[in-house]
Amino acid sequence: MYEQDISYEKKQAYNGPGKEALGLDLAFILGFNILMLACIYLPILNETMIRPIAGTIMVLFIPGYSLAAALYPGKADIDTVERIALSFGLNLGIMPIAVLLANFTPWGIHLGPIVAILTILTILFILVAVMRRRRIPADERFSIDIGGAYQDLKRSLIFTDRKPQYLTFLVTSVIIIAICFTLAYFLLTPGRTDNFTEFYILGPGGRMKDYPTDFYLGSGQPIIVCIANHEHKTVDYSLVISVNGSANVIYSEQIPLGDNQTWEKTIMLRPRTTGSNMKMAFSLYDDGPSSTPYRECDLYVNVLPAASVSPPMWQQLLGESGEA
Repeated sequence: MYEQDISYEKKQAYNGPGKEALGLDLAFILGFNILMLACIYLPILNETMIRPIAGTIMVLFIPGYSLAAALYPGKADIDTVERIALSFGLNLGIMPIAVLLANFTPWGIHLGPIVAILTILTILFILVAVMRRRRIPADERFSIDIGGAYQDLKRSLIFTDRKPQYLTFLVTSVIIIAICFTLAYFLLTPGRTDNFTEFYILGPGGRMKDYPTDFYLGSGQPIIVCIANHEHKTVDYSLVISVNGSANVIYSEQIPLGDNQTWEKTIMLRPRTTGSNMKMAFSLYDDGPSSTPYRECDLYVNVLPAASVSPPMWQQLLGESGEA
């Protein structure tokens, strides 16, 4: 009976409850991932300052810490200062993997898919960390100890014979953190080069060919006009279509579009003047009509007088033979 009690206590010491194996640190990491996803996909948080702050912490630290927890489940493996610095360093290896995986998703390299991939990786690391912590005695598992962390920092930087090694370690950590902050800045701050508007025209078949080039006065032909806003803001576009100069406007429309919204419309175009090889200009303005279009597409068209009904070919041939 006594041996059974010892065996039971030993088993409990190594395979403690899941809550104890998870620990406050990993529970915080898990909750932080949920907060980050909410900041991206919930409009109430998406436009607040919480998003860039949480995003920076996510990109710099969170996945690396969960991987460090999986690699070093025991409190004696590494001290707190080394664990924190290692978390920043591991993130340098995790981030390129997340960006590469995001590139193969339908959404491309954007903050949303990158954070989703980081969240999946973080959860996997947490599961491994919990399983490894359960295999060691409960009193040897790593847990948050603010006082102990302060003593580790104090002992590492001041009262130790290994001061030169720790100073080198500290300088390396600062460099790693600076690199991570730079990476986070470029990921979380949209660059000006990313702001653009798609503007193009399609033929009646919905493809970039078979554009109508011969018009008859008074008759219309269809052309598909497409606009896609990627300016990271709402834009009030103005579409103006003219023939043979800006004074001869044959179509105009105001088109407000939100970020990442697309507008597509089939327009029947009816030129009002005749001529050959005339420029049909599709001008798009982003802040009301002005002297310089923001985007422009051109077609060169012929506009003939109103078409009359031609007799069948056999009548034309008979007429020519009769005249002969």
